[in-house]
Amino acid sequence: MKAVLLFLVVALFLPSCATVPPGPGGPPVRTVLMPNDLDEREVQYLGQIASILQRNGYQPANRGPAEYKLEFSIETGPVNADATLRLMSRSGIVAEATGRDGGPRIIFDRNGVARNAANRCFDEFEPQLRGYRPPVYDSRW
Repeated sequence: MKAVLLFLVVALFLPSCATVPPGPGGPPVRTVLMPNDLDEREVQYLGQIASILQRNGYQPANRGPAEYKLEFSIETGPVNADATLRLMSRSGIVAEATGRDGGPRIIFDRNGVARNAANRCFDEFEPQLRGYRPPVYDSRW
């Protein structure tokens, strides 16, 4: 009888370990592992990406266990620049966006074209976070 009772108690309280609330009554903390293999151009956008995540209930982290993983890249070619941003959980892609800018202006203002591509990417990415509901289970990287 004690074993059955112990099993029921463990079964009832185990699901409560799935997410960690920040405080009484607050929403759960959703930790995002930020990319650490970025080039000089990409690094300058980490603050903007972190702000987007925080506005939508995610907590950026540079190391340690996290429920989500973020990938970000800006690729520039001779004609255009492409920015890609992807937020993933163990169960799949949560949000994914791309932005592109280019044309003859890239010859004279490569950083400006990359910035426009990144901003278009961010504009597409953020609305996807607003509608996402995290899974109930714990999926740490």
